[in-house]
Amino acid sequence: MKDYIEKNYKLFLTIGKRYQLKDDYRDIVNEVCLELMELPIEKQTDILGRGIVTWYFVKMFKLNAFSKNSRYQRKYNLLQFDTIEDEFTVRDEILPYDDLYDRVEAASVTELDWYSKRIFDIHVSGVSFKKMAEETGIPSTSLWITFNSAKDKIKSKLEKDARRES
Repeated sequence: MKDYIEKNYKLFLTIGKRYQLKDDYRDIVNEVCLELMELPIEKQTDILGRGIVTWYFVKMFKLNAFSKNSRYQRKYNLLQFDTIEDEFTVRDEILPYDDLYDRVEAASVTELDWYSKRIFDIHVSGVSFKKMAEETGIPSTSLWITFNSAKDKIKSKLEKDARRES
C-alpha cells in the first residue's frame, strides 16, 4: 500500500483539491493516506488486488471532509462551535464553558458507576472506541453503548438541574 500511495500521491492531492476545501484538503489527503496504511494487511491486499484504491481513497476523503463524526474532524476539532453550543443550551442561554465543564463533571460523578465514568472520561479525552477495544478486549459496540448511556444520564441530570434552577 505504501508504494501505491507514494506513486499516486500527486493524484490524491489533485483529487482533494477538486473539493475546494481551502488548504484543508492537504491535511485530509494525508490523514486518509495514513488510514489506508493502517488498514489490516488483508484489507489492503484486497483493495490493491481489486484495483479500487483510488475509489476507496475518494470514499474515505469525502467521509473525512464532510462528516461531523469523521476521524479527521474529531482529531482536529474543526466542528463549528455553534453546533456544539446548541447541545448545551439551557433556557436559550449558553452556559459558560467552565461552568458547563464543572456541571458535566459533577453529573458524571453522581450519576455514573465507576465503569461508565471511566469509559466516558477516556472517550471524551480523545481515545476512540476502536483503540479502547484493542487495548481492553472489550467490544467497541459495548463501549459505544456504555458511553451513550453515560452521556444520556449526564444530559438528563443537567436538564433536570436546569429545570430546578428556573
